Amino acid sequence: MDTLLELKNLNFSYDEQPNALKNLNLKIKKGERLAVIGNNGAGKTTLFLCCNGVLQHQKGKILYEGKEISRSRSDLNFLRQRVGIVFQDANQQLIGSSVESEISFGPMNLRLPKGEVRSRVSKAMSLMNLTELRKRPPHYLSGGEKKRLTIADVLAMLPELILFDEPTAFLDMQNTDMLEKVLSDLHEKGKTLVVSTHDIDFAYRWASRILLFHKGELIADDTPSALFSRGELLSETGVRRPTFYEMGVILQRKGLLERGQNPRSLEEMKRFLDALP
Repeated sequence: MDTLLELKNLNFSYDEQPNALKNLNLKIKKGERLAVIGNNGAGKTTLFLCCNGVLQHQKGKILYEGKEISRSRSDLNFLRQRVGIVFQDANQQLIGSSVESEISFGPMNLRLPKGEVRSRVSKAMSLMNLTELRKRPPHYLSGGEKKRLTIADVLAMLPELILFDEPTAFLDMQNTDMLEKVLSDLHEKGKTLVVSTHDIDFAYRWASRILLFHKGELIADDTPSALFSRGELLSETGVRRPTFYEMGVILQRKGLLERGQNPRSLEEMKRFLDALP
C-alpha cells in the first residue's frame, strides 16, 4: 500500500500551548480507514489543520506522495486540493446562499472552466443526496443535511484524503447511522479517510487502524484490537475500552469465545455466537 501523506518530526505550538504537536512521525497510506482518538487538547484538530496546510508547522516536514510541501502558495494549494477537511461544526464551514452555490465555491476558486465546476457540483450533490435541495439556503437545512453539505463541499474539490473532525458531533442517532454509511461509501469509492472521534465504539468497529494522541504526542498506532488490549496505556490516557471489546473479553473468560475472537460490532457478535455448538 503506497504512502499518501507522511509527517516527519512535525512540531506545532500555539502561544498558550507550547507542545500542541510534538515530534510527530506518521504515515497515512492509500485506502486506509484511520480513527484518531484522545481526550480534548490531545492534538487531534491541530493534526488535521497541519495536514491540510491551514496551520503551518514550526519544525519537521510534510510530504504528499513523496513530494515535500513547502510554505509556498503553490505547494499549499497543491496540498489543500488533495487533503480535504470536514469540520466539526457545519455552520462554521457554510457560506453560500444556496446548496448549489455553496458546493461551487471551492471549484470556482480553482478557476476551473464553468462546465467542470457544474460537473463537480452535480456529482457531489448526487453522492450526498442533495440534488433536490440544490436551491435551498444552507441555514434552512437540518443538522444531518448540513453535514452532508459540508462533505459535498469537500468532494467537489476531488481530494484523495478526507479528514473528518468529530463528524458525529451534534447529530442524532439516525444521522449518525447515515454518516457511517457515507463513510463506508466513500471508502468503497477509493477515498482515504481519517476520522477524529470521542466515540470509542465507532472507532473500534469502523477503523482499520487507530492513532491515540495524548498531550500533543502520538503514543499508540495499532489495530483496534491490539490497541484496546493495552489496559495500562488506556488508564494513563483516560480512554475507555469499547463495549463490544469488553463483552468479548467476558465471553472469552467464560469459554464461549476463543482467545483472539474480538467482535467489533453487533453483527460480528451474532456471527460468533451463532457459530457456537
